[in-house]
This record gives sequence, structure tokens and C-alpha cells, in this order.
Amino acid sequence: MADPIQKPGAILPKNGISSGPLLMVVAIMCYLAALALGAALGINRIAGGWAEDLDAEVTVKIRPTADMPVDDQVEAALRVAENFDGVLSAKTALREELEELLRPYIGADVSIDDLPVPKLIFIRINPDEPPDLPALNEELKAAAPGAALDDHRQWNERLAAFAFGISGIGFGVLILMGMATTTIIVFATRAGLMSNQDTVEVLHMVGAYDSFIADEFQSHFLWLGVRGGLLGVSLGLITFFLLSRFSDGESLFLIPAFTPTTTEVVALASIPIAAAIVTTITARRTVLAVISRLT
Repeated sequence: MADPIQKPGAILPKNGISSGPLLMVVAIMCYLAALALGAALGINRIAGGWAEDLDAEVTVKIRPTADMPVDDQVEAALRVAENFDGVLSAKTALREELEELLRPYIGADVSIDDLPVPKLIFIRINPDEPPDLPALNEELKAAAPGAALDDHRQWNERLAAFAFGISGIGFGVLILMGMATTTIIVFATRAGLMSNQDTVEVLHMVGAYDSFIADEFQSHFLWLGVRGGLLGVSLGLITFFLLSRFSDGESLFLIPAFTPTTTEVVALASIPIAAAIVTTITARRTVLAVISRLT
């Protein structure tokens, strides 16, 4: 006859307080963690893409002046830009491009001909050998009095601050989820010990060590964390997939369509591992602390 002390999982009943209800709680926590982490990584990625696009291009705004017609200013500014070191190309913004840029702000019924919209020149710069932008700005002003160079520095700073803030919020949420899960596991472990106190005392009487009892709880919560983590992350991936479907592959409310990179897949895959580690260590430390007081 097998020794009942050596049978794994003999202390906690499969349908006890630390099984079904706690599994759902861990799954929900991991689902929220997956949403927070996925959103933070995705927004960082799209903000980085925007920043790269802004760094690769500068804009010249040309306003009418009394000294020189605006069309002559555009031609002069184009000549300066095209012959400046570090500039790959320069082109005038078409009417259709301006309308597309302004449509979200002025609506489709307003014509740009009724607005004092400046002429725009888009300049693509060489990222490996960028031009001297202050010198370029001076030459543009000399050739076209109404020209002003915009290097998008202000937008880049705002994007960086936005991405940093979203990352901070996302990782803050992850920390809170970990703290909440740890607290729940502590209470569930104590409840499991209290409900099985007679069994624990019998095990001590027949010579079981505290570490053996802790191993029983540790094994139970290890698999609970793994299952809850996998369930939560799976639901998170489904949520991101649905968001990408609803947005037709485009950004939705500043959240990019979730097409995971290798880094993002590894990060999300680490959530079940982290959940298992948190639940296992928390359960073991709680068991050993409670048993030391009971005995």
C-alpha cells in the first residue's frame, strides 16, 4: 500500500477554495496584465515609428510677403533645399495633400482656398549624414523671406514624453497586478491551511517536515499560476486581435493594430511564467510562516 504522505496533492482538495475561484482570479489578473503590457509595448512601437518618420523629414512653411510673390519663394526655396548637403529630396505639398492634412480639423465642406494656408515643402534628409539645419534655415530665409524651417523637434519631444508616460502607466499597472495577486494567494493559502489544519497536524505527528507540506502547496499553486496565466494571456491576445479587426489594420484611438513582434511575443509569454513564480513563492513562504505559528 502506497504511503499517503508521498502522494502529491493530497492536502488541498481539487475543488477547494484555492482551485476554481482562485484560478479565475489569477486568469483575470493576467488578462489585465496582458492588456497593460501589450498596449504599452504597442504604443511605444508606433510612437517610435512616428519619431523616425519625423526625424527623416523637415518641413518648410512659406507665407506670402510684400517683398516676393509666394510662388517665386517656393521655387527659390526648392533650389536651395535640393542643392544643400544632406538633403535627399524636396517637393512641394500638393493641394490634395494639404486637404488631407486639414480635413480632420476643418471638415470636408471647407475649402483650403478660403483659408490662409501657407505653402509647404517637404524635405527628406539623409539620416546617415544629416544637413546642418540652422544653416539650411538661414539660406532658406535669405532666398525666400517668408520661409520658416520646422524640424519637428517639439513633436518629437511630445511623442517621447507620451510614450514614456504610457510605459510608466503600463508597468505601474503590472506592479499593482502582481501585488494584488500576491495578496490574494496569501489569503487563499491561509484559508487552505486552516481548512486542512487537522491534516497538517496528523502529517506532523507521523513525521512529515514543514518543507514537505510547503511542497504540496507549492506544487498546487505552481500549476494554478501556469493555467491562470495561459488563460489570461490567451484572452488578451484575442482582445488585441479583435481590436485590430475592428480597426481594419489601422490605429484605433492611438492603440496600434496588434501585429506582435518577437519582443512583444516574448514579453506576453513571460506573463504565465511570472504568474507561476509569484503564486509558487508566495504560497510556499505563507505556508512556512503559518505552520511555524501553528506548531
